[in-house]
Amino acid sequence: MKQEINKLLQDTLINYPEAMAAWLGGSTATKTEDELSDTDLVVVASDAEKIFAAVEVSLNKNFPISQTWTVEEPQKYRQKFYILENTAPLYFVDLAVFVNPKPEELSEYFNVPRHGAAEVLFDKTDILKTASELFRPEVVPNLNRVNFLARLEIMYRIFQKEVLRGRYIDSFTFYQRLIHLLLMVERRKHSPQRFDFGMRYLYRDLPKESADFFESCLKVSSLDDMKINADRIKKRIEDFQ
Repeated sequence: MKQEINKLLQDTLINYPEAMAAWLGGSTATKTEDELSDTDLVVVASDAEKIFAAVEVSLNKNFPISQTWTVEEPQKYRQKFYILENTAPLYFVDLAVFVNPKPEELSEYFNVPRHGAAEVLFDKTDILKTASELFRPEVVPNLNRVNFLARLEIMYRIFQKEVLRGRYIDSFTFYQRLIHLLLMVERRKHSPQRFDFGMRYLYRDLPKESADFFESCLKVSSLDDMKINADRIKKRIEDFQ
């Protein structure tokens, strides 16, 4: 079903004048597809609205659209998500459209350790070929260890204060910040090209021991659980090389 929809979208756009290039990203690019995977389609075009309209007409003829989420937050591209009828229960289409970008604006999507290997569907103007040739690895910001450990200490002390005040929500807020600090150092060591990916893909990006540690820290139900784990997190960061 997913492959059928992918082919439908490719056939819809390849001869469409406003569509200059397209590729599949997401699980297709990272070679992690399974029966729950969605379609991540990226299009380079001269007019985003015409691309959305063409895709919607094509989908509605074959897999009627039941819901559409239009992403409103400012970003480098226009984006819509489509929930379709007559498909797997959790399936959806994620469609992003870049409008008249320069090749260098697309080059990061050819960073394989970061985004996987894009599956190019068509490239009428060679913009994707040029973008791939311009690719440069992400520059990972260095952490000033002295300053970072001071930040850790401040977050830890605020967390401890909220625990002593018996405020679960406030304690949890700063507990999450401690987890984030650990995430910053773990990702820089084990998956530097995804240093800013947050919690996503930890099972894939980190050693099993590290991913298991994060999972255990997220399973908390009380202030006591958080207190124990906060000490473990703090020590792990301080010992991290």
